Amino acid sequence: MGKAHIRDPIWREVTLMALILVAVGVLHVVVPGPVPSGADGGNWLAIAQERLGLDVMSSDVTYPVAFPAVVAGLLQWFAPISAIVIAGIFAKLALVAAIYWCVRPIGALWGAIAAVIAAFAGAQLEAFAWGGYAQLLGTAAGLLTLLCLGRYMTSGETRPLLYAFAWALMVYATHALITGLLVIALPLSAAYMLLMRGFVRRLIGRAIVGVAVLAAPGAAVALWSVVGGGGSGIQPVLNPLELDLVFAIQNTVREAPWPWAMLTAIALVAVFWRSSDDAEMAVNFIGFGWTVAGAGFFALSGEPRSLLLVQIGIVMLATVGVRRFLRSLKLRPRGSVLSRLIIVLGVSLSASMVIGGLGAYVNAARWYRVVDAPELRALDLLSSRARSGDLVLASSGHHGNPIGWWVEGYAGVHTYSSVDPRFLAFPDERQHAITAIDFFSGRLGVEESRELIETTGADFLVVDRRGSDAAWLEGESAKGLQRLIDTATIVILEARPSRRSDARSAIHDTTDE
Repeated sequence: MGKAHIRDPIWREVTLMALILVAVGVLHVVVPGPVPSGADGGNWLAIAQERLGLDVMSSDVTYPVAFPAVVAGLLQWFAPISAIVIAGIFAKLALVAAIYWCVRPIGALWGAIAAVIAAFAGAQLEAFAWGGYAQLLGTAAGLLTLLCLGRYMTSGETRPLLYAFAWALMVYATHALITGLLVIALPLSAAYMLLMRGFVRRLIGRAIVGVAVLAAPGAAVALWSVVGGGGSGIQPVLNPLELDLVFAIQNTVREAPWPWAMLTAIALVAVFWRSSDDAEMAVNFIGFGWTVAGAGFFALSGEPRSLLLVQIGIVMLATVGVRRFLRSLKLRPRGSVLSRLIIVLGVSLSASMVIGGLGAYVNAARWYRVVDAPELRALDLLSSRARSGDLVLASSGHHGNPIGWWVEGYAGVHTYSSVDPRFLAFPDERQHAITAIDFFSGRLGVEESRELIETTGADFLVVDRRGSDAAWLEGESAKGLQRLIDTATIVILEARPSRRSDARSAIHDTTDE
């Protein structure tokens, strides 16, 4: 009985997908540890708490509702760290499952291969390391939108179009960048099917209806944001470091450049290799639109995040190319020397990409690390001392990652964070960041520092010893201020101790030593 179930295709697919999801989930928890590595985790906590009606953010910012809603829901049941970890893992697993489901038409094994390669790609893992959870979730919904559009165009049934519309709305409610790219990818995928299948009247009609229905809400949102004032004052964060295009590409595939180059070549062949196989067309339909939309956006803006989308599309197209090549050779799975060589080569290339990606993930988790258990204990103490309406000026964190986002999201205290304004989209955020940068720059004298504290109404100062602002602690402005918490990595000072009637003696937390 057991063997019969194992041989059943449905059970085999379920088991295969479950193993992949468990492996990905365990990896994403074990490498960064119990606390997420990126600064964005603290920001998501702050935004989610604002959705719950709590006043924890000092800046007037707006984000698409979907991911903060997920975090807000989890906060009803879990502690903040558990909530953001679960939300992040959910976003990544959703992307892995979406890739598997999109490639599954050509076979469960091929879907599993594509999902594993994309899941363990260094750049994809780095997105998780910095906390780009909303982008991962939006990408998953975008891929499923194209999958359902392709089914609608080939079948003409209304149900796939309704599913596609639901997934598209999820994209538009999740991430602005993916919204724009999906609006572009929809007509590209439809045009690709028309070119490959011929400009048949029924296909043209379905393409027009499908693209119009699915792209219209996203285009309206974009138009309202740009023209109608919905994004008044917002400056899109596009390639803020002005990375060279070649460098950005090299950085995306740095863990395995040659395997990725080979995969890209195979993907290009797959795009132009005509086939009557509907399953292969279904995968190419998604991969083509996703890849070309991402590549076009990258070429115009240099935005490195769009390369994450290109990478996923290349994996999908290359999977079709390899399958088509093997089928054209009509090789027997066993006994053929050539088939064995191809299998060994494929396994070697995939293994090199996965192993390289894992190494990149470990490094990325260390690089983006902002807070861990000792810092959280310090923030717990700050939270217990702070009162409603208090304000914190926070220094730059480890490698420039803003620890202030965690002060705001975890400790729940209004915070001006010292972070490069180029990475910020909202006017309030930028102005507050400039204020914090000026304060910790060391350029202000004692009187100027005190004047800035009074002007802003700052009650606490948070300084990360690992950041570039740590030298401020040795300056004249820091002398005479009471240190509430002083650890190996973080120092918290009272900015205006005379205004706090409940001031207590300094607390020196040495539990992390």
